[in-house]
Amino acid sequence: MRTPTRSLATLTQRDVSCPVCLQVFKLHTPRSGTYSLVRRDSDNCPHYSGVNPLYYQIWVCSGCGYAALKKDFASLEDRHHDAVAKALKESGLARTVDFRQPDRSPFAALVAFKLAGVTYEARKASPKVLASMALRAGWICRMTGNLGRELAHLARASELLELAFSQGGAKPGQGGEEEDDESAIPFMIGELGLRLGRFEQAERWFGVVLADRETPDKIQKATRDRLYDLRQVQKVDDVLHHVPLLEPMDDDSLGLLAAHTHSRRAEAGEVLFRIGEPGDAMYVVTKGHIDIYLGSPETSEPVARLGPGDAFGEIPLLKGEPRGATAVIAPGGGAELLEVDKPAFRTVVRANPEVVDKLAQMVAEREKRNAAYEHPRLAEASPARPKTPAEVQQSIIAAQVRKVLDPMEP
Repeated sequence: MRTPTRSLATLTQRDVSCPVCLQVFKLHTPRSGTYSLVRRDSDNCPHYSGVNPLYYQIWVCSGCGYAALKKDFASLEDRHHDAVAKALKESGLARTVDFRQPDRSPFAALVAFKLAGVTYEARKASPKVLASMALRAGWICRMTGNLGRELAHLARASELLELAFSQGGAKPGQGGEEEDDESAIPFMIGELGLRLGRFEQAERWFGVVLADRETPDKIQKATRDRLYDLRQVQKVDDVLHHVPLLEPMDDDSLGLLAAHTHSRRAEAGEVLFRIGEPGDAMYVVTKGHIDIYLGSPETSEPVARLGPGDAFGEIPLLKGEPRGATAVIAPGGGAELLEVDKPAFRTVVRANPEVVDKLAQMVAEREKRNAAYEHPRLAEASPARPKTPAEVQQSIIAAQVRKVLDPMEP
């Protein structure tokens, strides 16, 4: 396969000997100056411009799949050799990516961190090191927009960090692996708890950080900031608990949804979405009013006015269809909304397949009301015309929802 031109300009290569299979392979890493750090998320996830060095952080043998950080790669102990070789072979992960290629895609980077996790586990590495691999795998998934897989890796990292702390792996305020110097273990457990919608966990571990007087000031400040964020998310959670559409979901699911829901302010006259646009989010009104139009807002009257507590925009989100109406902020003082985007909503529903039928029932009822708005005369005359039984209609919608929520869909 032809080597991409970009690789020649941005990557260096060196010969490296694998301590497992003894093969000498070409290792490619980013050249100095081909990337720069733009920002970090609250869990320390880095975002770069240019080449992403995180993709190349793990050295991987292109022959057997042996993987580790640069500092650990050559230091494999003889007593772990056979266990590592066996674990890598059984995992089968090395066969999913051709690591001879210079460029690493996000998928290749994810596989690299998974291989490193297999390697470190076979090397009897500490829970803290294993947590570092899981955390970074979660970061890769975040960068590609795969929230479901990101949360699975973050949950694994959280479990391992709790184990590390219970074993005395680090005190509050003590740095972690490499780029984790600002991330005390208790802070990170609290941070991951917040991202996973586990509010009690977040509050408990943030409390551990604040109670330790030896915690560095910057971590104390970060903890207080995230405690404030936690309070805001809990307010969102309270609102979501009172949305009829979300009643089928349990507390844990709503907590997770709240953690990934965004608040936004919109001014009077602003168009939230128009008929025919992709349904990439649903909304909950917390202040003000929203006018819903089935025609052009410039030439028609609204068919409904929604207020605090009302949810809308969920049908396209669940059925994978374009918007069937236009939503405009009503005259007055503007509106405040909660925006639940497609990745967050679908991730939560995928994790709770038992709620699909209940959601389908609510969607069927909403569609019936919408049809009454659009064709009032037909709605009034409905007893005189044949109808599809409600149960059949709900079954059809449930099937549509399940198809949209298929995990294979991007």
